[in-house]
Amino acid sequence: MKAYNAKDYTNAYPACKEAAKQGSADAQYLLGVMYKKGEGVQQDFVEAAIWERKAAEQGNATAQVILGDMYYFGMGVKEDYAETAIWYGKAAEQGNAKAQFELAERYFYGEGVRQDYSVALMWYRKSAEQGNANAQFSLGGMYEKGMGVKQDLAEALTWYGKAAKQGHAKAKTLLSELYEIDLMPDLLKVLAEAENSDSQFELAKMYISGAGVEKNRYLAEKWLIHSILNDYKK
Repeated sequence: MKAYNAKDYTNAYPACKEAAKQGSADAQYLLGVMYKKGEGVQQDFVEAAIWERKAAEQGNATAQVILGDMYYFGMGVKEDYAETAIWYGKAAEQGNAKAQFELAERYFYGEGVRQDYSVALMWYRKSAEQGNANAQFSLGGMYEKGMGVKQDLAEALTWYGKAAKQGHAKAKTLLSELYEIDLMPDLLKVLAEAENSDSQFELAKMYISGAGVEKNRYLAEKWLIHSILNDYKK
């Protein structure tokens, strides 16, 4: 709604509530958010949960995620991990990346569902492929430790790298530590051999500058060409 987007909560609240009462799922979701945050109305988690449920039951994926959060933290409803998993699951099936990550977490830790690393891996991957940095980092950890999948260092570093590029603090720290102990050239070679175009490009730059490796124009050109052929786009 225009009033809400303009942060005119005083006018947004009555208009949103009227639309919500008439059955608009989007309005019900937004009204729930307003109650949850205390925007234009006194903060009320119970009321927020009521409206988010109405929207969630109509298939609003964002409302389903919020309702899952509220059950997880016991906000306006009794804490219930099983309900959390159910609502995350509904949103995840609709392709919501945050829900996919959160559902993966539930399967990883066995909260509200039976612990299952293979299922966790599947949902981490779905979320990671949509660009969720937390999922990318977690997926990297699964490959590093061989949890729910065969251990694969190259694949682990690929996902750590994707998360780090998005500013994921833990991923950046992990890769920085590897660089500081002089493992980065070797790790880049592993990734480059696994046809990771980003790593091929970075390895080419190292051979050009001599940073961490001996300068080698032939190898620099080799990996630069490989990165281009693998559709590297800077």
